[in-house]
Amino acid sequence: MIAPVGDPVTYVWSSDCADGTFTPPDAATTQFSKPTAGACAVTVTATSNGFSVVQSFVIAVFPAGATSGALLISTAFVSPPTIQISLSDLFCSQSSNSIGFNASYVQQVLGVIPEGTDAVLGLSDEVSPGVISTTADSQFTYVVMPMRL
Repeated sequence: MIAPVGDPVTYVWSSDCADGTFTPPDAATTQFSKPTAGACAVTVTATSNGFSVVQSFVIAVFPAGATSGALLISTAFVSPPTIQISLSDLFCSQSSNSIGFNASYVQQVLGVIPEGTDAVLGLSDEVSPGVISTTADSQFTYVVMPMRL
């Protein structure tokens, strides 16, 4: 997990196997052990600055001394959520009138704006960066790059 410079990242490893253990259970990397054979669902949660990323997978533990076995692991890439803004035809004279932003980047910006403060998203077109500012602090400016939809 990439966190802003200086922000600590905490990790929590868990499993649905009662006899499975992690050493250590709260580090970026860990070792998993289980005295009995079987499949276990493993989950790791990384948290920084109030945002969490969760990844789960299944592992298979074979009996001690097993010389053969099979394990099928499959995964799917999940794109980060996006925020899509549709612009009214009154404000957009071009044929395309949608712009998308990575939601986690926008959430990071909104997370540092004090509660009750208005945020303003400035847009010029669907391919140019958006500029987020606040009405309360003229020094606060955050640039968010659009995503291809």
